[in-house]
Amino acid sequence: MANLNKTTNGNTIVSAMAEWDKIAGNSEVTVIKQGNATATAIHKEIPTVTLDSKLEKQLVAFTNCAISVAQAEAKSKGKDYKGLHVVFSGFNSALETQFKLEHGSAPSVVKALVDKKLFTSRPTFKGVLLYRNDEAPKARESTEARGNKFLQRMRAMK
Repeated sequence: MANLNKTTNGNTIVSAMAEWDKIAGNSEVTVIKQGNATATAIHKEIPTVTLDSKLEKQLVAFTNCAISVAQAEAKSKGKDYKGLHVVFSGFNSALETQFKLEHGSAPSVVKALVDKKLFTSRPTFKGVLLYRNDEAPKARESTEARGNKFLQRMRAMK
C-alpha cells in the first residue's frame, strides 16, 4: 500500500505506509519516475510450501481443469486466451476453498507448482497468468539483454 500525494508543482511524492512492514514482513518498495508520473511497486516475499505427491496430483488436476474452464469461457466470447489470471478469475479463492487452505496461501501453492515446472507463470497486472507449459507464450528477453542489443545496434551505426 502506498499513499500518493500530489504537490502544487505537479511532482508526485510516494510514501510507503509504515504498517506495510507489519503486514507483509520483508518487503522492498520500488519507486519508478517517468516525467511527472510515478509508479510504485511493493515486492512481497511469497513463502515457500512443500507439497506431498498426493496433494500435488490433486492440485495439478484442479489447475488443469481451471485453465480449461477459463479457455472455454474465452472461446465462447470469441477470444483466444491460453492463460488463467489467478486473481481476476477467482482461481485463488477457489483453490483456498476447494483444498481448505488458509486465506491468502494460494500464491504460495501456485508458486510451488511453478517452481516444480508443472505450470508456467507470467507476471501481469495484480497477479500472474498461469499457463500449461506447452501453451505458455515465449518469455521476453530481460531488460538488460534488450539494452545490450540496442547498444550493439548504436555502435554499428558509427
